[in-house]
Amino acid sequence: MFQVEAEVHPLLNERVRSFVMMIKKKSAVLIARLMIVLLSLTLLACGPSKTESELSSRVSPTDATSTTKPLALCNGGASTQFVLHQKAYLNDSPTWDPNFVYVKFKQVPSTFATDSRYIEFFRWMAASDGTTSLDHSRLRFQIVDLSTNKLISETWRNTLSWPELGNAASATGISSAADLFKRLAFKIELNDPGGEYDVLRTQIFKFGKTAPEEYFDQLIPVFYANPADYAIEPAGSARAQILQNMHPLHGTALSNTDYASRMSAFCDTFGEF
Repeated sequence: MFQVEAEVHPLLNERVRSFVMMIKKKSAVLIARLMIVLLSLTLLACGPSKTESELSSRVSPTDATSTTKPLALCNGGASTQFVLHQKAYLNDSPTWDPNFVYVKFKQVPSTFATDSRYIEFFRWMAASDGTTSLDHSRLRFQIVDLSTNKLISETWRNTLSWPELGNAASATGISSAADLFKRLAFKIELNDPGGEYDVLRTQIFKFGKTAPEEYFDQLIPVFYANPADYAIEPAGSARAQILQNMHPLHGTALSNTDYASRMSAFCDTFGEF
């Protein structure tokens, strides 16, 4: 009997050791996998984002009603062939709503109706350290007739081309691209209740091409008309230099009255709208 036990115990001990080693190996694999997942989540969290103290280069609707600093309710920008103005969207309150912005093309190429181009809108933000984040989802928009201040159609679009403007041309009886754009504005949905996005990007494409032919960026209103006010974050730190440089009046030294007047001139494009 004692001889049998001596033969069994070593076998049993070997099996126990094998079982323990297997558990250790599986635990090591599990830990490694968990570390990979945690690292991936950390990298995602480290992407460009706004902090509580930054939020946006845009003035919040609440601050806009209480500040004594001059505000820019409109803005403008251009590429080599396109000129685009923006205007803050006012709701029924009336308070400006960061979820929308109006845009109007002050200038388009005379050949827009025939040269197979189309336009898309995007948004991007910048953190105070200068890192930027472009949202690659196209912004959608509705077409507004400035002569009636009403939507030409309830349809939401995300591509602006001459074929897409067919209904607008029929509704207004205008066949010239340049004349039609003088009559129309576009209500862009920013879908940004916190006002985190700073910049509207307008990209011009040729049909059949994936890369834009050209693009230009503009600060989204509402923001401070005085560049010195705009240069400071709500918490008191300096705003990202890339955003400061985009202010239309960056580098100028004017009175607050002049800053307000210069920025309001961009609103003139919209007429009484």
